[in-house]
Amino acid sequence: MSIQYLYAVILSIFIAGFGISNTSKQSAQIAYADPCNTVLIFDIHGVLFSRKWSATISTFSRLLCNGYIFRNLYRLHQKYPYNFTALRDAIEPVTNLQEPYKKLWNAIKACKEQGIPVYLFTNSRPETHAQLIKTFPELLGLINGTIHVGPHTNPHYSWLYKPHPLYYQQCKHILCAAGHGDKRVIFFDDKAKNAQEGTRQGWDSVHVATSIIHPHVAEESCLHALHARGIQTTPKEQLPNTAFQAR
Repeated sequence: MSIQYLYAVILSIFIAGFGISNTSKQSAQIAYADPCNTVLIFDIHGVLFSRKWSATISTFSRLLCNGYIFRNLYRLHQKYPYNFTALRDAIEPVTNLQEPYKKLWNAIKACKEQGIPVYLFTNSRPETHAQLIKTFPELLGLINGTIHVGPHTNPHYSWLYKPHPLYYQQCKHILCAAGHGDKRVIFFDDKAKNAQEGTRQGWDSVHVATSIIHPHVAEESCLHALHARGIQTTPKEQLPNTAFQAR
């Protein structure tokens, strides 16, 4: 064995060890959450659900060919003229082609058993969310409330969406009305700019890691964040498999 090779091995071990200890130090700095004083807020698509890519591509192609997307784009522009994010729901049947993360939804069930409220904070329209409730009623039944774009929150600001600060203020008002105004908010979103705005709003924000090749990275990212904050993620009884089957 050459001396150069031995040096390389020692250096690799040192670097790896340094990285692990640095990660442990960062995790130790995260304050544990008090279940009685905590609210969880999740983005939906890409965080609680993974994309079914093969079905998405085939469905999008079909909708494009039959003109559905263009007709829906015009209809949505008439209804939400300033909400460009809502225009993505012109492909609403594609938006909800999602597969729920089983471990994460069971973790949400465990959080509810501990008395932790769980809310959704999304850029989707009410119609899209209503369709998702019909598709996975048992899962969405675990949620305390949903904040989504639309005139139901404030008719003067129907164009608001993440990461606009006023949209976060709307979310805060809804939490306050529900009696959670003074609680610690742990916010999960797969977009860095959305998570960063949450931090500016005083929330404990988690930028959820995502990967097209390895979709369960998002699920593991959320579970890791919950564990790091001392939140139990194992429910007394697992959700039935039927809860994860689309209606």
